Amino acid sequence: MATKIELEAGVSGVVVSINLESYLASTLELAIALAIASRCGLHGLFVEDVDLLSAASLPFTREVSLLSAQPQALDYQQMLTSFNARSRLFRRSLVHQAEQSSLLWSYHTARGRKHHTALEHSTGAEYLVIGESEKSPARKLRSRRIMVIKNNNHRLWQALDVVLNEFRDNPVEVIMVSSAQQAEAEVERQVVEKLSSHPHSRMVEIDRAELEIALTTQALIIDCLISCRHEAQIIEQIIRHNKCSAIVVA
Repeated sequence: MATKIELEAGVSGVVVSINLESYLASTLELAIALAIASRCGLHGLFVEDVDLLSAASLPFTREVSLLSAQPQALDYQQMLTSFNARSRLFRRSLVHQAEQSSLLWSYHTARGRKHHTALEHSTGAEYLVIGESEKSPARKLRSRRIMVIKNNNHRLWQALDVVLNEFRDNPVEVIMVSSAQQAEAEVERQVVEKLSSHPHSRMVEIDRAELEIALTTQALIIDCLISCRHEAQIIEQIIRHNKCSAIVVA
């Protein structure tokens, strides 16, 4: 049976980061699959977003109910209550799925800016999975798009394998972005080999200049980003524009 492991100076294995706006189910499924594939433990991190707390502290702050579409008052204490409820749900879900998969697990919460805090609290992890924001029904219907910032790190390709398997029932487009540190030719062969076993898929290559233009015009919609940790700036930029999930590798 899987057991809880205590949080030490740093965490290793797979860290999965969720905040109040994250889509919990698909993010946790992706993290579990990655932990199984890499044969390592799973650490849950719930981030209490300081930007939401700051907004809730302002006078006359309102939120719009998804059920009634009516604005209602929102204050600091209500936001903390929402954080606590979401954190408990995340922890229960993580424990349940980790134990079902016989994975070691641990869990903690942190307060800060959501994506920056996730990166900061996972420096020793092999993989960090950052939860995507809730998606609209229209976005779920189209083909899935994966972006990979190219590098010759073998963990990128293990992550790509896992994501392709998670999207196995959907047409997939993999966008390869040239890295500042150019990958070897072997990388291209590996990607082509992986896509050959996945139906309805294709690979598109773009360079950094094209990526910057696409992000600026918001013309590029991504479902999942896979990148090395040293690309922190572009990771935060892509997530901010797309509200997508991300896998960050050591």
